[in-house]
Amino acid sequence: MNEWEQAEKESSGRVQPGVEERLAAYYGPHLPEQPLSSTSWERLRSRLGPQHAPKRRRIWRHHARSSCILSVVIDAVFVQCTYTCALCARLRVR
Repeated sequence: MNEWEQAEKESSGRVQPGVEERLAAYYGPHLPEQPLSSTSWERLRSRLGPQHAPKRRRIWRHHARSSCILSVVIDAVFVQCTYTCALCARLRVR
């Protein structure tokens, strides 16, 4: 019996604390919420600047990558087919 199994047997009799209890034991008690004032939110928003996600550009990049990968796969399949056909042709001739 290895150490892991032995430790598992020993701990099976005890009740393991839940995640919340273990986090509270490690980090301390739960802190109360401290909401920001509206002026603080506005200041934070102005510091972050506009949040524009270039969705079209992301889709195009993904499309460009996938088409590049696809062309590599198609090339590999074509080479394999050509090799197989050439091999079959050699076997038939002889």
